[in-house]
Amino acid sequence: MSEIRGNCYALNLTTNNELIYENLKVVHKKISHNDFDGLNKKQISYAEKVKTILKGNLSLQAYDDSKTFNFEVKDINIVQDLPSFYFEINSEYGIITSIGGRSIEGVSNIRINGQNYDIKVSAKQERELLPFFKKNRLHLVLNKKIATDDNEIKSATLESFEITDDINFYDNLQNSISELSDKVFEAFNERYED
Repeated sequence: MSEIRGNCYALNLTTNNELIYENLKVVHKKISHNDFDGLNKKQISYAEKVKTILKGNLSLQAYDDSKTFNFEVKDINIVQDLPSFYFEINSEYGIITSIGGRSIEGVSNIRINGQNYDIKVSAKQERELLPFFKKNRLHLVLNKKIATDDNEIKSATLESFEITDDINFYDNLQNSISELSDKVFEAFNERYED
């Protein structure tokens, strides 16, 4: 912003950068036609701020000194094409690092290691999960509420859970090899006993 002029408080924006100039031109043209396709989050946020300032009784004129572009913005109607949130059911593995609620009567939540969001649980689920607090690794099926604009998980609800084996991958692999060796040895003995 380089100057505020006149009794109408007109804002002068000055730039020598061709990219910024073209960007301002395109953004104001799209806003004047209520065409928000292709605008990014910051550009739409700018349009929302302009809408708040205009409040339906003012207008905005965007033009350059040579009048190569001249757009008037009277009314801005931003239509949200996408919902604010979407839901996704998926699995998580982890150990419960916190469990409980803010009050005795309130909603209970859990948190699992490595995740930074609360998972809502029923009173029954809370009782069932208490023995596994900070002990067992669990497989959780979650219904997640995710923001469309930044894909951030806003909340989650526990659908179901199960305790995973305490045996790690290496131990599990060794047990499988051992069982397979025993079966091969038994098969070998049966074949050559006759």
